[in-house]
Amino acid sequence: MANYKILLVEDDAIEAMDIKRKLETFGYEVSYIASRGEEAVKKALKILPDLILMDITLKGKIDGIQAASNIKDIKIPLIYLTAHFDEATAQRAKITEPYAYIIKPFDPLELKYAIEIALYKKSEEKLRENEEKLRIKAENELKIANLYNRSLIEASLDPLVTIGPDGKIMDVNKATEKVTGYLRNELIGTDFSDYFTEPDKARKGYAKVFKESMVRDYPLKIQHKNGDVTSVLYNASVYRDESGDVVGVFAAARDITELKESEKRIKESEERMRLIFEATQIGLWDWDVKNDHWYASPVYYSMLGYEPHQGHGDRREWLKRVHPDDQANVKEEIENVLIQNFDSYEYEARIRHADGKYRWVSVLGFGIDRDVKGKATRILGIRRDITDRKMAEDKIQMLARIVESSDDAIISKSLKGIITSWNKGAENIYGYSAEEAIGKNVSLLAPPKLKNEIKELIESIKLGKRVFHHDTVRVRKDGAKINVSLTLSPIFDGSRNLIGISTIARDITDRKKADEALRLSNIYNRSLIEASLDPLITIGPDGRVTDVNMATKKVTGYSRVELIGSDFSDYFTEPEKAREGYQLVFKDGSVSDYPLKIQHKNGEITPVLYNASVYRDESGDVVGVFAAARDVTKLNKAKNDLKRTIEEKNVLLSEVHHRVKNNMQIISSLLNLQTMYVADDETINILKESQDRVKAMAILYEKLYLSDDLMEINFEEYIRSMVKGLFYTHNIKEGQVSITIEIENIFLNIETSIPCGLIVSEFVSNSFKHAFPNGEKGKIKVSLQSFGDKFELIVSDNGIGFPENLDFRNTRSLGLQLVNSLVNQIDGVISLDNSHGTRFKILFNELKYKKRI
Repeated sequence: MANYKILLVEDDAIEAMDIKRKLETFGYEVSYIASRGEEAVKKALKILPDLILMDITLKGKIDGIQAASNIKDIKIPLIYLTAHFDEATAQRAKITEPYAYIIKPFDPLELKYAIEIALYKKSEEKLRENEEKLRIKAENELKIANLYNRSLIEASLDPLVTIGPDGKIMDVNKATEKVTGYLRNELIGTDFSDYFTEPDKARKGYAKVFKESMVRDYPLKIQHKNGDVTSVLYNASVYRDESGDVVGVFAAARDITELKESEKRIKESEERMRLIFEATQIGLWDWDVKNDHWYASPVYYSMLGYEPHQGHGDRREWLKRVHPDDQANVKEEIENVLIQNFDSYEYEARIRHADGKYRWVSVLGFGIDRDVKGKATRILGIRRDITDRKMAEDKIQMLARIVESSDDAIISKSLKGIITSWNKGAENIYGYSAEEAIGKNVSLLAPPKLKNEIKELIESIKLGKRVFHHDTVRVRKDGAKINVSLTLSPIFDGSRNLIGISTIARDITDRKKADEALRLSNIYNRSLIEASLDPLITIGPDGRVTDVNMATKKVTGYSRVELIGSDFSDYFTEPEKAREGYQLVFKDGSVSDYPLKIQHKNGEITPVLYNASVYRDESGDVVGVFAAARDVTKLNKAKNDLKRTIEEKNVLLSEVHHRVKNNMQIISSLLNLQTMYVADDETINILKESQDRVKAMAILYEKLYLSDDLMEINFEEYIRSMVKGLFYTHNIKEGQVSITIEIENIFLNIETSIPCGLIVSEFVSNSFKHAFPNGEKGKIKVSLQSFGDKFELIVSDNGIGFPENLDFRNTRSLGLQLVNSLVNQIDGVISLDNSHGTRFKILFNELKYKKRI
């Protein structure tokens, strides 16, 4: 049998010892014994036993079923082992899914087989669970790998194709469908070379890949089924199976149509630029560096308010007019061409106009002639006035900063609803980045039922209408619906033509939720007020009723309309007392249990207790009193009934204690009689020890019977009576042993008194038997003191002392085993001082009474 660990949860110490020994005989290890539900949860999570044996009735705040529920998630097999069974308990226990439910007293074999079956079932469950996890993991990994590979292929903008050794197409992506005009199922299985203007060249290409394993930039022209031709460069390589054998070719085509078109456009652009320079107001200049000769076109002069004949042709004169903050940059750019051999330079700078103001210009220069050393000898360039553009850029940047810093979503869209701009506020509100949103139709933000609303709003703008603070619903990227307030404005071009629409959207979800929460709160509060069976009323500072509930209408007999506005005190048998009551609330802020009698309009009287407090407005000013009346008619009757019931139960409980005491006295007498028929000294001692223990409990119940308090006893009286009986039982001669009892005026409940009494009985009996051999005289002392919520019990003698070679915590003596179990039962800590005789000290807390199932 495997070395299985078992956590035993049992609050009865003696019974726990017995179960532990049985489990150990079965070959199991009992890792821990817990007596409380909280302790069981903590230990189960820490030691992770193979199985838990759980009693239901435990010490502490939670019982065994709640403890089992708290550790259910760690899936440890659990067997209930309890003396109590009823339908309600069984239903609660069933929810925790125990492996067995054994009723005490139980057959040890029944427990053994239940444990073996539980451990077997758990091992089977764990095996199946591991197999299922491995299967699911393998399937998911395969699905993810396939989806990932396919998504990479489909995401490519380049036509991708796989070709078999026979030249037949095995697979293609969407880009291949687009460039050929054929669907995937039409392409697969056809000859790869059929889709090119030069089939033989295409065939040679893939044959070369099979021969050399790869090709780079192989030029071909794909022919679309509509006749369009696309120039491409193919890059291809072979791919292999798991054995390393070539199974096909993977080829990717790069469209170079735009590259060829670009070359053509460059040539056309050069010609257009020549014409533009001649027709536009761009200042041209030509600097002969070698001879320091400067030429500038008329536009070059006029853009700064000068005429060519005004004598400003010297380039150094123009450099002096550059703004001081820009001069360093201008000189650096020119020197890059003159000294650093740069091909060109470009800068933007401010130059002083003839009117004294600065204007922005853009300058572009090229070194077109160079000497043998590579130094520029001639620089040709242009200059443009960009003042208007700079001013517009400043305005645009300012507006852009405003738009980007706004918490509102600011969006522009075309008249067809295509998004053209998207600020950070829009990203935060809708969840889409600018890259995701721009170019998409704004309808992606509308829920299905509101798609037409967007069209209607656009039509309103087209008709010259403005849309302000239109509340509606939109959908975020994550699918969440949000409430927004929209303001739409037209966007015009320079000719006042409508070219688009600007939308400012403010997220009002929180405001809507707050409004709805307030509305529901008002409904809820009113429903709570109306649902109350107690009369509720609000009173103004003038003593007039401002509102009531149905219970108030019922107890007074007047309608809500009749009550509101009337004097609060008019509905009581003592109006002046009622008036003093609400005035006291305005003065002190509240009253509790203020007695009044409400008089119904039919004359009926209802005694009530009023609890009232002021309520305030948003500024903290008192605006009225809220008062609730509790009808105490039934309460008064219940108090009288309860008093009578308690008296009856006290009589019954006293009789029960009396009968228990008598029954225990009978048991003690039987044990005493039995000693007369036994000759063996050891057996006689065992019977006498048992008689002592029974007497200890009998004396306790006698004290309870004689006590006015049936739940607690005077511990000093109890101990004195018990010790007196032990003197008689052990035939202690007068004057041989003296006993001192020092116990404070302490009352303990039954839960604590029984184990404490048995402990004192065991220690005093041991002192009588072992401390004073050969009739020696001695002293025994019993003391009990309280320290806050803790108690200190000391039993000592001045005899020969406790044997040094004997561990009182680990001994075969039933008496000491019982003491250790009882100390554990009262959550105590025991210690032994053997320096002067024998002195046992126990620190413990009083146990709280726990209701049994």
